[in-house]
Amino acid sequence: MIHKQNTSDKLVFLSLVLFFVLMGIFYIHYGRVFLDAGFYLNAAWRVMQGDMPYRDFFYVQGPVYPYVYGLPLRIIGFSVMHARWVSLAFGLAAVILAAWTARRTGGGIPGAVIALAALTTVPHHAYFFISVKLYSLTAFFFMSAVAVLASSVRARWRYAVGMVLVLIAAATRLTLLPAVPVIGGLIILDAFRKNGRFPWTALVAVLGAGAGLSLPFLIADRQAVIYNLIGIHTSAEAGPYLFSAIKQMKVIGKLVLFYPILTLAVGTIGFHLVTGYRRVCDAVTWIDGVMVSSVFVVTAVHLTANWFSMGYQSILMPVTAAWAGSVCGRLMRRSRFTRFTLVSALLVSIVAGGLGWRDPVWRTDVSAMRSLAFIGQVIREAVPENRSVAGCNAVFAFEAGRLPAGAFGGAPFTYTPGWDEA
Repeated sequence: MIHKQNTSDKLVFLSLVLFFVLMGIFYIHYGRVFLDAGFYLNAAWRVMQGDMPYRDFFYVQGPVYPYVYGLPLRIIGFSVMHARWVSLAFGLAAVILAAWTARRTGGGIPGAVIALAALTTVPHHAYFFISVKLYSLTAFFFMSAVAVLASSVRARWRYAVGMVLVLIAAATRLTLLPAVPVIGGLIILDAFRKNGRFPWTALVAVLGAGAGLSLPFLIADRQAVIYNLIGIHTSAEAGPYLFSAIKQMKVIGKLVLFYPILTLAVGTIGFHLVTGYRRVCDAVTWIDGVMVSSVFVVTAVHLTANWFSMGYQSILMPVTAAWAGSVCGRLMRRSRFTRFTLVSALLVSIVAGGLGWRDPVWRTDVSAMRSLAFIGQVIREAVPENRSVAGCNAVFAFEAGRLPAGAFGGAPFTYTPGWDEA
C-alpha cells in the first residue's frame, strides 16, 4: 500500500514538472519577446568580451546576470532562443526547490504537491520563467536561499550560505535588496534563540560576498556604478501615463486570477487564521517568518515601481508557493482540508490557465521567433559580417549574427550622462 502511494506521488510530481516544461517549450517558440531582451543579451555578451558592467556599458541591475548567462551563451550562442532555454533551466530548478522546501518545512507530500501545482499549472509563470529577463535567475537564487535555510545543514553554515544566496539574488535584481536585512535579522534572532550566539560566520560570509560583488566595480568607476544603480532609478518620474495605484491593483487582481491554486491555498490559510488562530500559530516556524516577511517587503518595493507587472512578482512566487504549500500541508493533518480540495483547485487552475494562455503569445500569423528570424535574415543580407548594427534594440543585431554598435547595445532607455553627443 505504501509502495503504491509512493509511486502515485512520484507520478503526480513528474506529471506536473513535465507539464511545466512543455509549457515552457511552447513559450520559448511562441511567447512574445520582451523589449529589453537585447539589453540583457548585450550585457552577457559584453562581459564575455572582458568588458565590465557600468564602466564599459550601461546596465541598471546588479552584476550577477551577465556573468551567469554569459558562460552558457558563449558556448551555445547569443540569441533569444538560447537564452530562453537557459532561463527555463533556472526556472525549473526554482520550482522544484519550492516543492522540496514545502515538504521539508512540514508540509509533507501534500504540501509539496500544492507548491508544485501552484506554479506548474500557470501558463503566465512558465512564460515569465523562459523570458530573457532577470526573473528565473533571481527566483532561483532567492528560492535556493530559503531552501538552504530550511535544510538540516549545521546552523552556522546554513545561515552563512543562505545569506550569501539572498545577497546574490539581490545582486541579480535590486528589488530584492530589502530582503537582505530582513532575513539577516531573522537569522540573528533564530541563532540567539537556539544557542545564544551571534552568527559571526554568516556575517563574515555576507561581508565577503558583498565586497566581491561591489568593490571591483566601484574601484573601476564609482560614479558610473552610482548612476547606473541609483541615479537612473531615482530620476524616473511617474508621469501621467504610467501605472497608477488602480492599475497596480489590477496587476494584483491578475495574480489572484492566474495563480488560482496559490490563491486558494493562501485563502485557506487566511480562513484558518480567522476561525482557528491558535491552530495555525502553533504550527508556525521561524522559516515561515523568513518567507512571509521577505515576500511582503519585496512586494512593497515592487508596488512603488512605475512599471509594476506580474513579471515583477514572478520572482517571489516560488517562495510564496513553498510557504503556502508548507502551511496547508500542516493544516491538512488537523483540519478538513482534503485531497478533494486539491483536485478541485487543480481543475480551477486548468480553467484559469485556459483563459490566459494566449496572453503572452505573439498574436500574428507568424510566431515571435519566426518574425525575429525574418528580421535577422534581412539584416544579414544588408549588413556585412564585419559591420555592426545601430538599431533600436540589440536583439535584432544578435539574431542576425551581427554586433550591436557601441551605445546601441542596450535598449531605448539606454543613456549615460558621460557620453558626448557623438
